[in-house]
Amino acid sequence: MEATIVEVEEIVKKRRWILEELKKFEQKYSMKSSDFYEKWSRGDIPEPSDPEIHGDFIVWAGLVEELRELEKKLSKIIGK
Repeated sequence: MEATIVEVEEIVKKRRWILEELKKFEQKYSMKSSDFYEKWSRGDIPEPSDPEIHGDFIVWAGLVEELRELEKKLSKIIGK
């Protein structure tokens, strides 16, 4: 995969933003994103009845997935 410096910079910038957003959820819910995602995906965390918490969990899971995709792209670019 050929990537320009600008494209790599955009990926790194987006990754940095996602990591900051994940940190907010981790602090709010006292759980690492990797632990949350694993438990949420397995159904070990029930869907919350509180709409705000439910929304947070949906966004949190989406951010984890997006981070994984960005990291795959970066790995391909740097050849790992």
